[in-house]
Amino acid sequence: MSLKGVVSQWQDDKGFGFLQVEPNKPRVFFHISDYIEFDGRPENGMVVQFVLRQGDAGQWRAGSVQCVQKPTAQKRLQSDGRHKNQNQGDVGTVGRMVFVVVLGLLFVGTLAYFSEILAVWSLVMSILSFSAYSSDKKAALRKTWRVSENRLHFQDLLGGWPGGLLARHVWRHKVSKTSFVITFWLTVVLNILAMVWIWRHLGEILPTFI
Repeated sequence: MSLKGVVSQWQDDKGFGFLQVEPNKPRVFFHISDYIEFDGRPENGMVVQFVLRQGDAGQWRAGSVQCVQKPTAQKRLQSDGRHKNQNQGDVGTVGRMVFVVVLGLLFVGTLAYFSEILAVWSLVMSILSFSAYSSDKKAALRKTWRVSENRLHFQDLLGGWPGGLLARHVWRHKVSKTSFVITFWLTVVLNILAMVWIWRHLGEILPTFI
């Protein structure tokens, strides 16, 4: 059953906040990963609909949070510390995006220095991985058939992790599930080791495949 509430004390830099369902009632926690709007971010004063679900520790939290009505300019101004927190959140988001892009370019650029074929391969796989994450995010919003996590991990393992990493931060998708995050970074390490091995042992014959 869907409930309605108002976003209160949203901390964009930390990626979580609370929903006030009724006055003088306990607020409901929700994380940015529970927010399934494809564009935009939660804001204080925003009216949303959501479902209650239990977390791993048995506590109640909001899930499938969707925007019903965005806050008016007056409500934004009335939210304590809203502008300060939003600016800090925007700076933090931009910083993370810049880091991700630089990391991806550095990886592909390093590959290109040693082997153009490996760099092109990683670039193509990154595009495919970015597309897969984007499709999964859209499917989550539409509640349709999802892209399997095994497929996402497999594409990352094959060299598409720069695109996967970028997509995760662009869409705020698959960023809070601990098991997924651990497996993702494991695929990154394994892919880098595999690229090094391929270059050292097969580097001389790679150009014959062009």
